[in-house]
This record gives sequence, structure tokens and C-alpha cells, in this order.
Amino acid sequence: RCLECAFDIRMALKDKEFVKSISVGVTCGTTYCGIVGHPVRKCFTVLGSTVNKAARLMCYYENKVTCDHQSYVNSKKPRDYFVQQESKKLKGIKDSGSIFEYTGSSVQEIVFVENKRIIGQEDNIEAFINILSTKQGSFVLVTGGIGVGKTRLLEEFNEIATKLKYPVICI
Repeated sequence: RCLECAFDIRMALKDKEFVKSISVGVTCGTTYCGIVGHPVRKCFTVLGSTVNKAARLMCYYENKVTCDHQSYVNSKKPRDYFVQQESKKLKGIKDSGSIFEYTGSSVQEIVFVENKRIIGQEDNIEAFINILSTKQGSFVLVTGGIGVGKTRLLEEFNEIATKLKYPVICI
């Protein structure tokens, strides 16, 4: 969610007249969050190598939303939402590891997929319509390997069921 939030903030502000550039560094790890200094002043802060690394990413990769490898893995986002960046020596960071720019998903990509006709799934679509018309079972399970079109098939099932006035739950 941090990457999405950073990306949304950057997109909302990037075209504003008073904004020259927006750079965000996202990392994950252990930090200290609390009061530093005299109790009367109560300066709240977040400290730690994780915070330092995020600040370095922000400075070294200008006008981008960047993250470290751990944040990339933890995000569980598709690989095509990221572009691996050229490695740079970050001041005070021994090994910065792989750095990725988060580019988010393109609305145009999604629209293109929605308008694309499904090919090679006619048997599965026919079986789904048959299940709906005969009222067999209360759910449909779709399995398959990576990249075989499960998501697109489920989108088609959703569209068919909605048109036929069946309740659809998407998780």
C-alpha cells in the first residue's frame, strides 16, 4: 500500500505549477519512532538505517517512486509494475541491493485487456454457462499455470454472470 500511496501522491502533485519534481523512496525494516531531545520540546522522529536508505533513494533517483528489493518483494505486485534501476552507490549504505521504480498499472493497459476478445477458452466459457443454467454448485474454481489466462477468463465469467443477473463475489 505504501507504493500505491506514494505513486498516487506523486501523480496528484506532479502537474501542479508550484512543483518542480517529486521523488519518493520506499523501504521496509525496523526503525525507532518516538521522542528525541528534551521532554519539553517533544520532537517526534523516525530513525534507523531503513529511514536513511529511503532518504537516499529519494535523493539519488530523482522524480521517481523507488523502492528497495525487500519492498518490491513484499508488495506482491506484478513485475510489470516495476522497472529495475541502475545500481548507484548510496552514501552511508554498504550494499543497496536491487532498486526498482514503481510505475503502477496503466489505465490504458486495463482498458485494452477489457476490450480484447477472449480466444481459446470457448470450452471453458460454454461449461461455465452450462453450470449457471443448470444451477450446479455454488462456486467455480479456475486453476492453471502462470500466464495461461486465468484472470482474463475470470473477467469473462464475471461479465457473463453479471449480464445474466447472477450475484458475483470477487476477492
